[in-house]
Amino acid sequence: MDDQPLKEAYAVLGLPEDAGMEAVDEKYFLLLRKGRHDKSVDLDAVSKAYRIIKEHEQEKAKAAFERQHYRSPWRSRLDHIWHYYKWHAVGAVVLIIVCVSIVGTILEKRAERIAEANLPPAALEVLFFGEFFSEAETIDTAPVLRHFPEWPRMVIKVSYVPEEAKSEFDLAMQQRSVITLMTEKPDLYIVDRPNFDRLAAQGAFLPLDEWFGTLAAGQAVPAQSEQDESPRAYGVLITASSLMEELGIQDGSTEKIAALRFDAERPENAKRFMEWLLEE
Repeated sequence: MDDQPLKEAYAVLGLPEDAGMEAVDEKYFLLLRKGRHDKSVDLDAVSKAYRIIKEHEQEKAKAAFERQHYRSPWRSRLDHIWHYYKWHAVGAVVLIIVCVSIVGTILEKRAERIAEANLPPAALEVLFFGEFFSEAETIDTAPVLRHFPEWPRMVIKVSYVPEEAKSEFDLAMQQRSVITLMTEKPDLYIVDRPNFDRLAAQGAFLPLDEWFGTLAAGQAVPAQSEQDESPRAYGVLITASSLMEELGIQDGSTEKIAALRFDAERPENAKRFMEWLLEE
């Protein structure tokens, strides 16, 4: 490979020159997510490098296709079909990709649950849902568990949900978040303000009035579901908590709110965890 721009493109992505497109795609999307919160990532350079590599691979595929098929007697017929039906084909491919992505996510969640079935029962499950990002695929809960030594295990997951879809990646993450809400059932949500307002209105959270009594000024976050006649405390403000720093989770939100799921399996542990967050 003697194409200098192509070599530099692989170097920008931090990949070897023989990396396949699957590895290129994964690294590209990882850098995009990281770059939303880490200003050291040059998103323009990353996007340019990705475009150079993808165009190169497309040219290789096109050349291979031409060598194999364009000398065939079917060439004119294939050109005719492609000319008139290419957008139908593109639409079908996009639909297939979306369906495969959804099915893959569901199967991945199922595999995770099977693996977790062999572990000690979790004392608490927490889901960060919003503009939260973690480079680690699995969150190390040890920094939190040291505050709860009697808990054998807890599960903390992160679902990145951009407030606005500014790219195809953001749109894909928003679509994936819908699946996450359908398949994940945490005891406790930690959300940003837009997602808190949306989920509280849909009745996803349990009112905290009876749990905490009177919360200190500035701690309670009110909302109103479709069944409420007036706003009630559905969350607590934990923006000042050091939890995210301990877990290595980055975020682009100004407010972080903890809310109890309406059908939490371990509500007492969730309440205790929220009290600890408020004490911090």
